[in-house]
Amino acid sequence: LDPLLLPVILAVLISGYVVEFLGAYVAALLHELGHMAAARIFGERVEALRFLPVGMNAAIDDSGSKFRQTIIYLSGPLVNLFLFAGCM
Repeated sequence: LDPLLLPVILAVLISGYVVEFLGAYVAALLHELGHMAAARIFGERVEALRFLPVGMNAAIDDSGSKFRQTIIYLSGPLVNLFLFAGCM
């Protein structure tokens, strides 16, 4: 956890936007899980999932081919498209 995440959570609690914050954070988590799932399918090593004040970041050892890297990079936005479609 990034140390700056705690003041952000405090600000969210004070402002009353807890549901909105959680919704955005869950969407960001699913996005990163999309990257991580694709990496695991291709046998790449997932080093960490970092929680940051503005979202998350999956640290992936992407030493594979350019094709594999591209699929891993596109898998997160693909999850976002499914989330969007599910909200329609």
